[in-house]
Amino acid sequence: MESTGGDEEKTIERIQQNRERNFAVAQKMQGDVLEQVDKLCEGSLIVKRQTATGQMIELPPGLKERVDLANYARTIAELSYRALGDGLPGHGTGPITNDYGAITVIIPDVVSAPRAKRGFQPVKNQPVIDVGESQQRLLEPISEGHQSGG
Repeated sequence: MESTGGDEEKTIERIQQNRERNFAVAQKMQGDVLEQVDKLCEGSLIVKRQTATGQMIELPPGLKERVDLANYARTIAELSYRALGDGLPGHGTGPITNDYGAITVIIPDVVSAPRAKRGFQPVKNQPVIDVGESQQRLLEPISEGHQSGG
């Protein structure tokens, strides 16, 4: 079945109406996030938390709240980009993703080889952190008679 010019125009019109609605929502949300950021900068932003006893307390925002606010602002910006038919540079008009390159970390043998192979000798009376496959635990300080097993 062939697509007519009228169907194509209706589709374009629906997309335009959807973008206009999304942009209106993004503008309202931008007003809210700007108000929150202004309060944060003034020092008047307060976060309410419930304690283990059920009591509500008011605190200044911590790092978690600041990250949440930044993510909120980024989400609004992405909504605005899509509503305007724009995309971030290099992303076109598709979904916005984090297309960062992979990072490879090469650790030298001096660090990555097992203790015995490196000739590691623990310092006496110093705590040793043993990082095994199952868990990380702090061992007692090494005594004179303790042998390092690697």
